[in-house]
Parts: sequence; structure tokens; C-alpha cells
Amino acid sequence: LRVLFAYAFDKTSDLALRYLAKWQKAGPIHISVAHVDWPPEQYARFGLQHGLSHTHNDPVVQGILERDVRRKVVEQLGTDPAEILIEPSFGSTEARLMQMIQSLRPDLVVCGTHQRTGLSRFWRGSVSLELARRCGSNILLVPSPGGEDTRIPIHREILAATDFTEAGDAAIRQAYSLLPAGGVVHLLHVTEPHHKSSNLVPNTESQTYTPTDHHRHLRHLHSRLERLKPADAEKQGCQTRIEIVEEADTASAICQTAERLGVDAVCIGFGGFGNLGTVFRNSVAQSVIERCPRPVLVVKPTVP
Repeated sequence: LRVLFAYAFDKTSDLALRYLAKWQKAGPIHISVAHVDWPPEQYARFGLQHGLSHTHNDPVVQGILERDVRRKVVEQLGTDPAEILIEPSFGSTEARLMQMIQSLRPDLVVCGTHQRTGLSRFWRGSVSLELARRCGSNILLVPSPGGEDTRIPIHREILAATDFTEAGDAAIRQAYSLLPAGGVVHLLHVTEPHHKSSNLVPNTESQTYTPTDHHRHLRHLHSRLERLKPADAEKQGCQTRIEIVEEADTASAICQTAERLGVDAVCIGFGGFGNLGTVFRNSVAQSVIERCPRPVLVVKPTVP
């Protein structure tokens, strides 16, 4: 049985994959997983500035989406799919899926359905309904049964962001405590971007802060992050990766890095409201909580 599964990053698709996993027990199934994306949305989500295109995915974007779809499929299906197809689209998602169906000619098309009605269907549309109307192949629409996934999540990779304050460093220690052996902690620090000097726009700071100074600054930040790694991290089997991002908007950089790396959760410090500095830092934490689609653990420093 050749199956084409139309995947979206939502709970409905995950539940439909879990339903499809039961079919594998009945006999061999060749499962191709298709995902349609809109490139500008992905560039914004991952914080990428180069190679902008409305019709083609940058190789970096393509790789990230393939990785994330594969992780989701293996998590729900229990096995690797036969192939993963990531296709960009400037138009409607269902139109691009129809082209893929006509090209692959599967025995069965499977996708989840939100069962939207009324104004919800009018404003948000329904990919599954359009496929059911126009698809020339057999199609199985799997409705969401409602309720939440009650399984305990497993954290394999965590992003720990620090501004080198006590609260930020406490978030790093907490991140390591959440991981099993073999897990990865990405230590992140966001720094202001270096602007090259220009004869047209006088800027005293950029003229005196040379590229050599900038590289030296980045190496210094890398060393500081390395020193924050707990002494027993390797003994516990945890890996560490250093991430330094140059971005003026700290909260955006944290959210985009979390998406780009595909981490399971984000740890960030919260310092209370003692002075203007902590109020500013906590506004970053609040913004990350509001904007990041992944679980966010807010860590307060230990009170002596």
C-alpha cells in the first residue's frame, strides 16, 4: 500500500500519524510524508536574512524542515517514513498537494482534519475539505478525537539563553538537570550586531570598533559560555553546544534560534523587579513566553 501523508505542524496531524501507525501492524506500507511551506514565513521564523525567495526554499530552510518533519513522524509513527517531501508554495497549500498527488499517484492519501465549521472554516479554510473534493485518489481524513496528549514529553535538546546575570546562569544549570544522558544543551548569548563604518554615515563607535575587535569580542563571549558549563555535565552524558547570535532584538533572536535548532524547550532567567535593569531583562523573558511556540521554562535565581 503506497500512502501519501499530508503533514502540518499541528496536533491533528500528529494524531492522524498515530492512527496510521496502527495500520502498519496489518501489513507493509510505503509511507511518503509531504509538507508544504511558504518560504517567507520560514525565513522569518528561523531568523534567516539571505536568499529570500517566495517560490524556493533556501537549502538551510529545506534541511531544517526535513529534520523537523522527520522527528515528528518518527515520534508518532514509531518508524522512519520511506521519504519526506518538502515543497514550497506561493499559492494555496491544497493546490501544491494536488500537484504532488497527481505526480506520485499514491493508493491512499491521508491527512488530519480540524472539522472546522461556520466562520472558522470561512476565515481559516480547510485543506482537508479541498483535498476531499478535488483529490483523484482514495483519501482518508482522520478527525481529532479531542483532548490533550497525556504522554510525558521527553526533552533531548534544550536552549538555555543567558545574559551572564545570576538569573541567566541559573537557567543554564536548570537546563542540564532536565536532560537524560545523551541530551544536548545549546548555550545561547545574544549580542548587538557589529556595524561596519561608513563614510556616508559618521559613527564614532563603528569607526573605532574594528572587525578584529569584533572577532575578539565573539571569542570572549564563547569562552564565557564555555565556563558556564557545569563541571559534571559530561559525566552525566550531556553534550554542550555554543550559540552566539548577533541581533538587536534579543527576544526574537531567542525564539528564532529555538526554531532553527528544533529544541524541545527553552530555559530563560527571570530576575524579579528590583531595578530598571531587571525590568528590561524580564521584558525579554515575557516576550519570549508570548512569542515562542515551544515550552518555555522561566528560572529564578536561588534566594540565599
